[in-house]
Formats: sequence, C-alpha cells, structure tokens
Amino acid sequence: MKRQKRQLNHRSYLALACLLWTALLLTVYALAASFSITGTFSYSEYFECAAEGTSDQGSVSVSGGTFTLNAKYKKGSGCSSDTDYETTLTLTASADLETVTFKGTRVTGQNYNCTINGVAVSSGEEKTVSLTKGQEVIISIKSNGTTDGKATLAISNVKAAEKTPNTTFLSPERGGSYSIKYGTETLSYGTYAKSSNTNYTLTAKADSGFSFLAWLDNDNNILGQGATLSYQGLEEHTIRAVFHKTNNAVYYLKGTPGTYYDALDTAITAASQGSGNNKIIVVFKNGNVAHSDGITKEFTIPTGVTLLVPMDSAATVLTNTASFTRSTTSPSAFKKLTLPAGTTIELNGAISVPGLTFAGGGGQTTGGRLYGPFGWLQMDAGSNITLNKNANLYCYGYITGTGTITANEGSNTYEIFQMCEFYGGTNLSTNFSTSGGVLPFNQYYVQNIEAPITFYYGAKEYVHSAIYASSSITPINGITFIGSDEGMFRLSSGATLTKEYKPKEDRLYIDIHGNASLESISMKVYIKIDTAQYVLPINGNMTININDGTTSLNNNVELLPGAEVNIKEGAELTIKSGKTLFVYDREQWMAATNDAKKSYVFQATDLIAAQYSPSPGRVKRTGANLVDAKIVVNGKLTVNGQLNTTKDGANITCTLENPQDNTNNGIIVFGSKSSAQTLKQIHSGTTYQTISITAAQLKNGDGSYTETAGAAAGTTYYYCTACNSSGVWETEHTVEQKSYNVTISWPELEFTYTRSTSHTYTWDGEGKKYEEKTTNSGKWSDPIGIEVLNESSAGAVNAKFHFNAATDLTGWAPTVKFNSEPANADYTVTVTGSGGKESVPVQPVAAPPDDLAANTTIGTITVTITAASQGG
Repeated sequence: MKRQKRQLNHRSYLALACLLWTALLLTVYALAASFSITGTFSYSEYFECAAEGTSDQGSVSVSGGTFTLNAKYKKGSGCSSDTDYETTLTLTASADLETVTFKGTRVTGQNYNCTINGVAVSSGEEKTVSLTKGQEVIISIKSNGTTDGKATLAISNVKAAEKTPNTTFLSPERGGSYSIKYGTETLSYGTYAKSSNTNYTLTAKADSGFSFLAWLDNDNNILGQGATLSYQGLEEHTIRAVFHKTNNAVYYLKGTPGTYYDALDTAITAASQGSGNNKIIVVFKNGNVAHSDGITKEFTIPTGVTLLVPMDSAATVLTNTASFTRSTTSPSAFKKLTLPAGTTIELNGAISVPGLTFAGGGGQTTGGRLYGPFGWLQMDAGSNITLNKNANLYCYGYITGTGTITANEGSNTYEIFQMCEFYGGTNLSTNFSTSGGVLPFNQYYVQNIEAPITFYYGAKEYVHSAIYASSSITPINGITFIGSDEGMFRLSSGATLTKEYKPKEDRLYIDIHGNASLESISMKVYIKIDTAQYVLPINGNMTININDGTTSLNNNVELLPGAEVNIKEGAELTIKSGKTLFVYDREQWMAATNDAKKSYVFQATDLIAAQYSPSPGRVKRTGANLVDAKIVVNGKLTVNGQLNTTKDGANITCTLENPQDNTNNGIIVFGSKSSAQTLKQIHSGTTYQTISITAAQLKNGDGSYTETAGAAAGTTYYYCTACNSSGVWETEHTVEQKSYNVTISWPELEFTYTRSTSHTYTWDGEGKKYEEKTTNSGKWSDPIGIEVLNESSAGAVNAKFHFNAATDLTGWAPTVKFNSEPANADYTVTVTGSGGKESVPVQPVAAPPDDLAANTTIGTITVTITAASQGG
C-alpha cells in the first residue's frame, strides 16, 4: 500500500471496507491530547514551553538547556497505512531577549526532517536570533524512516536586555518570613528599582506549625516552590511568600489559581460562592483534610461543587467518561489527599479522582491498568464519605484505605472495568460471535475504589473500559455494574451491597444483605455482547458473601478457580430455571506444560492478576491462589436450573457442625432433575473448547464426593455430621433412639443424678423431622448447689455439671474436698444405657476454699457418652 503521512494529532477514520464485515459500523477515535514536557529547563525564566503530540507517537524532554524531541514511525499492517508522526515544540519569550543561540542536532543515520521556525537545519547547525517578549521559536521533527528517532535542541548565549523595573516584596500574611538579598546587599520588605543584571535571592523561613508553600507574583503565578528563590527583575512584579499549616492539604479554585486554602471548609465556602471553574476545588499540595478551627471533622460538599484530586497540572476533571491511553509510563500519584480518622464528608456535589487508563489491544493483558500520573484519595480507618441523592463519585485514579463510603439512593459512582484479556477484533468477531460459550474474557477487575463502599437500593455504579483495534482506541462507556433496575448486581428494595478490595490479598469481597440478583449486562466490545447469550465468569479473586435474604442467578455463571460464594445461615442462593451455575475444579483450569489447550486465559497463562495498586503491602496473586472454586452452603441453595461442577468435583461444601438442627441451613434443594450441561471455554488459541462437566458433585468432610447426577426434582441433600463426624451430604438419614442414666457420687456427700434422653431424626424428601425429650432429676445435700447444663448433640451427648455454693458458707468447712487423693478414687460416674453400664473416671477439679460466698463457682465436670447405635 502507498505510504501516507500525517501529523501527530490528526484524527483518522478507517474505511468501512477495512472492517471485519460490511455490517459492522465502527468509528475509530484517535487520541489527540497533548503530552507534557518532562524534565527541568534551566532557562525557564526566559521562555514558556509547549509541546504538541501524544506520548504513544512522540515525546519531548528537557535537561538543563537541552531539549530532546522524538517522533515515531509506525509501520502499517493489513488495511492500515504506514504513518510518520510529527512532534512540535514552541518556545515563547517571556521577556525581551538580546541574543539567543539555537543549535539543532539530528540523530545520525535516521531519516528525519528537522526545522527551526520553518527553516530546515542540518545536524550541528546554529541559528542566532533576538526575540521580543511574546515572540515564538518553533522547533519540529517529522519522522521519515522505519524506526523511532529523535532530534535535540541546545540553547545557549541567552542574554536579556538590562532593565530597572520596580519590584515589590510583600510581607507574608501569616506563617513565616523571608530574607531578601540583592547581590551582597540585604533588603527589607518594600519596593526597589534595580538593574536586572543582578538577581535577587529570597530565602523563606516558616514559623512553628507552618511550612513554606510557594513564591507568587502579582498575578498569582508561581515563581518557585523551593524555600530559596533566585529572581531576575526583568519586568515589574509584586512578590509574596505563602505559608500553610504543616500536614494540611492545600487547595485552590481552578478558576483562581494562586489563592490557596489549607482548610477544606474555607475552600468549600469560596467554591459555593463562585461559578464555572471557581466551583472546582483542586488539591494543590498533598496532606490531610482539615478544618479551619482545627477541631471540626465534618464537611459538606454542596450541589454544584467538585472536589478534585488532580492527575496533572492542568487540573483535568474526569466525570462520567474516562480517559484512555496507550502510554505505559509507570503509574505515580500526582496528588494525594488523606481523610484522617473521624473525618466525614457529606457529598451532595462531586468528587473526581482521575487517572489515565490503558486501552488493551489484541493479546495484551494490561487492559484497564492505570498508567502515568493519577489522583489518590486515602481514607484512614474511621473516615467516611456519604453520597447523597444526585451526588457523583468519579474514581479513575485510586481511593484506598479502610475508611468507608456510603452510596445512598440516587447517587452515582464510576470506576474502570479492567478487561485483562482482549483477543483482537478479528477473533472476537469471527470466533466468539456465536452464543453459548463463556464470555470472551475471563480475567477482569473493578478495584479503583479499594475502600469498602456500601451501595443502597437505588444507588448505581458504572464502569468504563476501552479496546485498541485498527490503530485506534474505542471507549466502552457506562456499563452498569451495580444497580436496581439494571446492572450485573441488582438490589431489591431494602437490600445493600458492600464492595471492598483488599490489596494484601488481591481479592474483591462483595457482601450482600437482603434480596438481590446476578443479571446479564450488555456492552459493545467491537461487537455487541450481551452476557445473556454467554456464560458470565466470576473472576478468581472474588468472594461473594450472601449474608441474608435471597440472591438469584438469572444468567449462566461460572465460578473460576479461586472464586468463593458463602451462603450464610438463614440466607439463600437460587439458580433460576433455565440457568446453570458451573463450579470449576483447579485441575480443569490449570495449564499443562505440553498442552496449551488446557489454558483458558489468553497468552497460555492460568492467571492475569490485577496489575497495580498504590496500597503499601499489596500482594499479587499467583497460580497457587487458583484453588478449587468454592460454595459454602451454610444456608440454603435452591437449584431450579442446574448446578454443575467440572469433572474433578470442585468444592461445594458446608462448614456447620450441626446443620440438621434447622431445616433451612446446610441443604441443597433440586427443583429440577439434576443433569450435566455443556460448557464451552476459550483456550489459549482462538476457538472454544468443550469442558468436561458433570452434574454437581458435593464435597464431603473427608474429601470424598456425593454424586447428584440423575437426582429427581424435589430431591433435598442435607449435610450431616451425626452419621459421619467429618460431615457427609445425604438425602435420607435416621439416628435411632437412645437413653441413658448418669449417677455421680462422693463419699460423705449424698448426690444422685438421673438423666434420660430420647432422640429421633428422620430425613426424607419431604424434609427433616426432629424430636427430643429430656428428663433431669437430682438431689444434693445443702449447702452446695448444682446446675446441670444440657449440651446434647447428635452422635455424642455431653452432660455438664456446674457446682457452686448455694448460700453464704462463711465459716463452713466441707468434710470432702474436690481434689482429694488419690486423684480419681472418690469420684465415679456410672453410665447406664443401651450400650451397657460403664464406670467413667472423672478428672479432679479445684478444691473450694474454707469460706465460700453465695454463688461462688466450685468446679465443672463434663461427661461425654457416645451414642449406642446409629442408622442411616
């Protein structure tokens, strides 16, 4: 194809004929935002610098007086043309400059066109000019080769015309002072007209409890942020030093830079009275949220006001659309705001915590990862943000910590959907367009908000993502992740859902209270994908706790290795009719060395862990974390559709010791006949593989499995610890009646205790029946009393005898002490039951003192009798 040239920020639209089929309409958006110049310029007082380009197509950096410009070349493929990019640097004179020498250098051996003010320059050629204030020098490099390249620009002989402007030095308003020197002369605050050939040297000194912030001119421009400033008086200026309270964050209003607040309440008051950009509160310096009175910790951000923890010096605000990049610059916090313990923010307006998100291309595993500078909000334990109706929380950077966020009805939250697998547009469109298989990406994360956030009924969370295909970024905006009338997780009236990412586990916890459902979601990822037509994977770093109420599965779902669902006592999980829950065993997931088809994650790996978190101590999961997917049925699991496991059984279990004491706990009810369904999973290539699936295998306490294949509709499985001490899943079980007598006697003290107990357990398809009858009797010679504690359990019966002083026994000395020697000679327990008569030695207890107050505990004896017979 013919090579085509274009500038760096040019938008291109791919011809419809180059799409995968003519019916697929796709507009390709090219990123056009300018990049920043990196480094420190030694002549910053003489020039304002601006660069045009994007970081994936070029760069500009500076060191001292040398700029380095880089413009890339991109070789086309398929319908995509070769592309040469151009990077432009503009230097604008900040003062009248007598002599400026520019020397351009082009990289040897590379074919690039370099110009200064439109005139081509050869490598090493110098150009000397005089500039008046406001004049520009434009340097550009345009690629014309086969690899990346760069040009350098050295600046020397910079000399400004001598001037004697008035320079006024103002006394600080608070927090410190500064000294002024002109050459060797010491000056006081005031106005001076001195030659610009000698610099002023300013040195700030902060008072106790304060820190230096910045040097500002009369237009509130920042002249420097170091405590010492060397200033050349080229034009009339008023200079002042600004100090702030140590540890406090510092803010400004976006429309009024240079006016700073080190208390959030004063910034909020100013923003409430402003308009436009003056309603945006920007964090200027890292620190703690604090109140002007130094005591109050409650704040309210009113409607229309936005608190921004910025990702760049331009104070870019990201709201309901994210910003995507192809840059892989290491992530770093641009600004960080901390909410100390006890701090609360009532949010009626908005909080924006922006960051740049990577748009993954075919075969890349970093889709959705944050790159470059970002905003960071740290919530210490005991802090809280409450989102009220119409409030918005936009988090594309990070919110971390163990403080809490409450999202009330009518509020909106936004995060990134980190889609770590994208198989490419061609594969997606041709191989995965048919329904019935697993969604064509398994590994995904929603973790920009790490702090626990609780969503109430009527609150919504939206997630954004993007892909890179046909040389362009295609955003995927506004997927509802949590909601009530839409979303992957849907809450019924009165329900709540709490989401918390724990970085030290690389794990997302979702706690549900009340009635909820897991539903299908729809998105356009090169083609439109509705999860109702696929099997929705629950990623291996997710733990879903169903604490109470009923949660329904209304989509086909698979639990990947490492995933866990806990159905708590009294709670229920229901699989709707026509839907299947697949539970993965580790062995059906992990890749074999010589069989890539057994790996179902792109790039022939078993795991793509979450790529980044700023939290200290963050741990990345490894293959060792991919254990069998687990469902703990301590409540009730109702299967009106199908419950399947992969062939090795996974881990569907119960952890209750005595679940048979409640007919709604530790049971699985099949509302339809149990059978194996078909599961198609994408392997490391680009086609579906059929996975070995069985009807659910229920894991017993000893590691064996109870098969459910062919179980008829109406069959109920109970987790029984009476018939097997380690626990077993059964559909029917009976424990025969047993009775026994216990007699405890001490010499010289009369005591007789008789206990008769009858237990009957019957389990069948109609439910469990339970009967218990206990008769206790006893006599004890005063003045010592006895309390009998019944701790019966199926299979083993514990009778606990608790002795105490019935009355005040001051001055009374018992003739027999509880610890008399020999140790067991005086104490005998006789057990009479269907298993026969047996004498059991009793462990001695501590002797009582000579003087006993009423209700003083003397000792406790526990007797265990094993059931005489069991049936089942």
